[in-house]
Amino acid sequence: MRIAALVLSLIAAVPLTMSASVLGATALSRALFGATNVCAAGGPECRTSVSEPGDLLNLLPYFLIFAVPAVLSVVGGVLTMRRPRAGAVVLLVAAVVGAVTIFTFIPPFWTVLDLIAAGLAFAASRQKPQPAAEPKRQS
Repeated sequence: MRIAALVLSLIAAVPLTMSASVLGATALSRALFGATNVCAAGGPECRTSVSEPGDLLNLLPYFLIFAVPAVLSVVGGVLTMRRPRAGAVVLLVAAVVGAVTIFTFIPPFWTVLDLIAAGLAFAASRQKPQPAAEPKRQS
């Protein structure tokens, strides 16, 4: 169960990490080079504007929305291997943070994976450790 929780938490972290890295690269690119916004409709309300370095700060909250649940998911999965109950709590927090910050009404699929991993980690914490088998004595 612990390994399954780890695998599910790592699978959940992959799309979050990809989204965070794309948004981070976009923010860095806009901060360094700027971006041009052109209105395709034409007319007096359309202007050509060049982004300023403040775009890095504009995209930072979106970057953190993906990065924080990704880090929590990986930490919870790794923590499950040693301390399953603590790992279950961290995975549950990752699922709640992911659901609340990204989509309030429609949770993304990685939130569901984190919830399942938290359930597996909690079930693993409820199992009693098996005693090691004693080796047979040879006479």
